[in-house]
Amino acid sequence: MKLVLVPLRGDRDDEAWAEGFSVRRLSFKYLGMMISTEPSLVWSLNISPLLKYTKKSLKAWENLPLNTMGRVAIIKMMLLPKFLYITQNYPGGLPAGWFRTTNALLQSFIWGNKPPRVSFAKCCQSTYDGGLAMIDLQLYYWASQLVVIHDWMCGGWSDPTYRRELLPLGLEGVLGMLYGGPVSPGTLEGLRAVVMAWR
Repeated sequence: MKLVLVPLRGDRDDEAWAEGFSVRRLSFKYLGMMISTEPSLVWSLNISPLLKYTKKSLKAWENLPLNTMGRVAIIKMMLLPKFLYITQNYPGGLPAGWFRTTNALLQSFIWGNKPPRVSFAKCCQSTYDGGLAMIDLQLYYWASQLVVIHDWMCGGWSDPTYRRELLPLGLEGVLGMLYGGPVSPGTLEGLRAVVMAWR
């Protein structure tokens, strides 16, 4: 069923008013993301499964007859788009430990579960600089967050979505946060993630 209804208040026991809708009490999937009525569940519904998906995919691919560059290419083609989509739409920040864990999984896969021959930083350098042109997920995450700042600076004040986030702070407040000012406690979590990526 395409039509999903998520009551935000649990005071309606009679679901007869929801005829034609699939009623979900806690969460539902929309464009590949799990949307929840409980903000505390967003991590466990989206980011944790992304790590599980990565582990499962790498396990399935480990016996394929791929050389090192082929392993890097499969990560870029199959994992990077899913990672970027979910992290761009995740309303909070991702801790550095999550990136370390994920990058360690990727590095282990690249070297066929053997000790790495070169450092991960060297793997992420371009092939012209002697690297493997591997992706650094944290840099991709920061770049995806900085796109939001670009949108703010290039006409974002006229976009209703950004206006709702930015107007309470004002332009001076946003610029102050970006350039080292305090991040106020009332700042939306998504805005907080963007500011932390900028810093």
